[in-house]
Amino acid sequence: MNALAYRAGCKLYDERTGQTFNYQKKDVQHVELALPKDAPLWAMEIQKLIAEDRQKGVQAFCNIVEGAKAALIEDWKKTFQEDSDKSLLMMAYSNRDVRDLNTQVRTHLKEVGIIDRQDFAYTVHREVEDDFGRKKIFKEERLFSKGNKLVFSRNNTGLGVKNGSIGTITEINSQKIEVKIAEDQKVSFAPKLNPYFDQGWAMTIHKSQGITVDKSFLLASHEMTQNLTYVAMTRHREDVQAYGSTLDFWRDEKLPSVLSKSGEKLGVADYLDASSLSKLMKEEDRILTKLFTRLGDELHAMGAVSKQAFKNVADHFLGRTSEKSILLKPETVREEVRAQEILQKGPVSLRAEIKTVHDVQEDMKHPAFHEADFYKRVYAKGLKTQGEAASIDYWKEKREPYVKQYEQKIENVNQLLASPLLSYMSNKSKDLALKAAFENPDKAI
Repeated sequence: MNALAYRAGCKLYDERTGQTFNYQKKDVQHVELALPKDAPLWAMEIQKLIAEDRQKGVQAFCNIVEGAKAALIEDWKKTFQEDSDKSLLMMAYSNRDVRDLNTQVRTHLKEVGIIDRQDFAYTVHREVEDDFGRKKIFKEERLFSKGNKLVFSRNNTGLGVKNGSIGTITEINSQKIEVKIAEDQKVSFAPKLNPYFDQGWAMTIHKSQGITVDKSFLLASHEMTQNLTYVAMTRHREDVQAYGSTLDFWRDEKLPSVLSKSGEKLGVADYLDASSLSKLMKEEDRILTKLFTRLGDELHAMGAVSKQAFKNVADHFLGRTSEKSILLKPETVREEVRAQEILQKGPVSLRAEIKTVHDVQEDMKHPAFHEADFYKRVYAKGLKTQGEAASIDYWKEKREPYVKQYEQKIENVNQLLASPLLSYMSNKSKDLALKAAFENPDKAI
């Protein structure tokens, strides 16, 4: 909220903490809320409100962002009160959200007398590693009290704790902290000598790997991937509850599609068009050819191996095929023409018109609706309670996003098959891949 107030140059009030962030003196000329084409009505209304009254519009935007977090906190409080002997854990993707969750819970527990009111401030260290393996240490001040949950953020054999070990502070002063990790395990340490620890009620999903609790609470967001979702949804023994803002998941279908997306890191090829990629590949091939030719000449001069023998090894390493084995087909078909022919041989086609219950039943068999089980169940119940006409209209409305998504995925498969990276594939292999995509485009991609 502080960041949004600064960027928008306005004054925002946080109802939960009572804080006010005022940057009205900052000279901001224009503020606009960028929305996707399929944005819901409420988002368009906020966009319009920001254009008319920046102050009210940005405040309304913030309230929606914080709504999911507020709901999570309230449910955590209720569970903590009803099942105080249960182990609980809150998770979020970002460190900012984790800090906010820990701060709110800590404030609440101080108010109800669960933890001591006397605070001790320590400088904790947090190690972050980027995609290139480079590590950076962040130092931040945290407040701790007796009764505070604490999590260790690095393995420490001297203390007998692991990265992710959680305990409760039993004794604390400016020089030392004593933590009860289990019934038969207590550790004492000097915060200045062992600064790798933090608040322990909430933690990032990355940090929660390997931890098991009775009940967990997840603040889902658009940054999450399939792997992170799996980690977050398997930390509990009894129950997990997930919360998400309508800004992250503005349609029902967005929740499963966002949380199941691949987390693979992008390479150079993901950022280049076909022409640029082709040029890059040719340049790399030229450099490698030059390198292997020079190496082959030196080995030949030394009498270690013949030039032709080394060339065969180099060609095998580079994945090249001898020119003699390349057959050029005079009847080669253009990619877009071949793709269109294959498309016409695809699975059961999507129905142009849906008028009867039979039409709906046949339509539901299409691979585009494999993940629409929820709407299929609602439709089936609707037949019994609302009648055929209303149920058919319901299905026609809910099927459209799945149809568009399916068609887009098939188009993505076509684009991938036309990529220079897959130039080694025969037309027969590409046809088989496209046919497979009709049944499961995600798996084909």
